[in-house]
Amino acid sequence: MLKANRRLRIHQETWQKLLELVGTHDIYGMHRIFKNAKRRHWSVEHLLEMLQKAKEGSYRPKNFDDFEYDLATVIYELGGGAALHALHHSPFAFPAISTITERRQDFKIRVTVGSLAISDVMFNIETMFKDVGPEHTKTGITLSMDEIASDGRLCYFPETDEIVGLCEHSVKEMCSHKMGKNLDIMNAVRRAVQEGTIHVGQEVLVAAFSRNGKTHYGARVVLMLSTCKMGSFKDAALIIQILREAWALSPYGEALHGPILSIASDGDPKRRPALYLHCMVRELKPDDNLNLFRHVGKLTGFNLWTGSHGETQDLDYKHNMKRACFTYRLLESFVDSFIRCLQAAVHP
Repeated sequence: MLKANRRLRIHQETWQKLLELVGTHDIYGMHRIFKNAKRRHWSVEHLLEMLQKAKEGSYRPKNFDDFEYDLATVIYELGGGAALHALHHSPFAFPAISTITERRQDFKIRVTVGSLAISDVMFNIETMFKDVGPEHTKTGITLSMDEIASDGRLCYFPETDEIVGLCEHSVKEMCSHKMGKNLDIMNAVRRAVQEGTIHVGQEVLVAAFSRNGKTHYGARVVLMLSTCKMGSFKDAALIIQILREAWALSPYGEALHGPILSIASDGDPKRRPALYLHCMVRELKPDDNLNLFRHVGKLTGFNLWTGSHGETQDLDYKHNMKRACFTYRLLESFVDSFIRCLQAAVHP
């Protein structure tokens, strides 16, 4: 009888400690801890222990349900990464950005490792453009390219056993990007990066095709390539050529959606001459079968040179305006200096 009373007293004290802990502290993911306790048949003592660990930050329950995944996704889409990060570290313990990435990802595209291969682009074209609706029609396509900032670090793809994040020129120095069964490749990468023969990409070249139509409008990424931006305009021209050929060859590209009408980019100094090589090879004529001359042929001063299939180069006009403003400021400064020199000469 005494032992039973002692056990009851200890049990009561445990519940009182548990109530005191829950009632006076904000515990990370507390509702998930109780779900785990129910599913795993924890004792009250073990439940108290896990709640204490959660309060101290050494235990993070991650048994999220579909509602929490969906709610975290909505918060990220509407409030951005900062909002979700704050709620992830709050007592509500929302899923982190990395946790919801897989559920947000509608398409799994292939990231290019090393030099660009047309097979990667064609795989991504099929992934992004194969699904069409009943009202689908062909339309003009825009190929756009730009670089985005990256973390500047290497990572590992277990699906292909490859080291990812090296610049596009690493294929010339490395015999392979695959890790293999030992550390030989990893040590070779380390030495090459330290010696400066290859680089860790600081940016990612992103290329996308966009439908200029009423349905499925918007850019769809077909290329992600880590780059150090050390290549020449010839390298940029080769990348554009591979993208054009992949779109023409893929049954889910030009055959399904339509031809490329324009190639767009920012004012990258290497891509500007590359676009010139691609889009200044054919002058529109009145008898041209592209049907473009009847729209633009009579515009005074309009550039009638296009690519081999009528592609136009569309550089970011913001950069043109910046260059014009810079030139104007130089001219204005020169004129002001010239006037001051004249004034000084007349009135020494």
